[in-house]
Amino acid sequence: MLVDAVLVSLLIVFMDFNLLASLTFFVCLIISTLLICPPVLLLLNTSIVVSVGAIFFSPENVMEPSWVQDVMSACLLVSFSGFVAFLCFRYRSLLVEDHQRAGKRNEVLQSRLKPYISQQVFHSITENQMIPSRRCHLTVFFSDIEGFTHSMDHLNENAVTRLLNEYLNEMARLAHRFGGTVDKFIGDGVMILYGHSPDIRRDAIACVRMALAMREKLSEIMFDWQQLGQDLHIRIGIDSGFCTVGNLGSSERMEFTAIGSTVNRASRLEGCAGTDEILIYDATYNLVCNHIKCGERTLVTVKGIDKPIGVHCVEGLLEAPDTVRLLR
Repeated sequence: MLVDAVLVSLLIVFMDFNLLASLTFFVCLIISTLLICPPVLLLLNTSIVVSVGAIFFSPENVMEPSWVQDVMSACLLVSFSGFVAFLCFRYRSLLVEDHQRAGKRNEVLQSRLKPYISQQVFHSITENQMIPSRRCHLTVFFSDIEGFTHSMDHLNENAVTRLLNEYLNEMARLAHRFGGTVDKFIGDGVMILYGHSPDIRRDAIACVRMALAMREKLSEIMFDWQQLGQDLHIRIGIDSGFCTVGNLGSSERMEFTAIGSTVNRASRLEGCAGTDEILIYDATYNLVCNHIKCGERTLVTVKGIDKPIGVHCVEGLLEAPDTVRLLR
């Protein structure tokens, strides 16, 4: 570009400082410099043109403009402008194609990553937003398959994977249907959170109704398990209370989850539950007692908690009057 600046200066002198020719050459130099080099170089090129022109400029050197010079300058300006326009159009077309290819790769990557990442984390990544840690009221659900570890020893890997994926897929669908968020799968266990609604009572009722629906769903998918000589039974624990929700983990691997005594109690209740039994803590019972039929309160001792805690066994939905049932 420095050589081009010297050549432009000499061409201006050779064209006898014709105004149209000088502007044509100088405009071509400006556009070429801005297309190829940083804007700082434009100042240097301009100074070269002005310096060389000043050396040779004198009134005697300025000749009357001729139509030949004007035509040549006009042809050069039009040709150069058309060539630059073509380059810009071609460059823009390549950018559009690259953008489309990048968009398709991004869609494929998102579709592949989405099943492996929780919904909150996935949206935060795609929207480039950080999820702040906060303390909020949640209803926490834990479940696992009774005796699944023993069943794995009697089945081949393909059968275990197929049956477990079928079971977890149905549980995830029910969670989505009742408005819950699947926090994680822990082997054959499932952790689901309810807390998006401003009404904590509605969240607790939806969670318990989901647990009842899961227990009913087992009868539909149990046939495949029985074909392989295995029974399908689950244990469920539910608790409600305040939890800390946020990103936890290391710099290499983060996980969006909830922690707190509520999460611990729900996990412990799931471990204390019997076959196809749904245990809820007193806090959850107080929220759902007008809608859910539960057994009498009992005290159980769970690991990690010094005193016995009061729990209730969920039996089903309370019968509603015909008018209320019709409205529902």
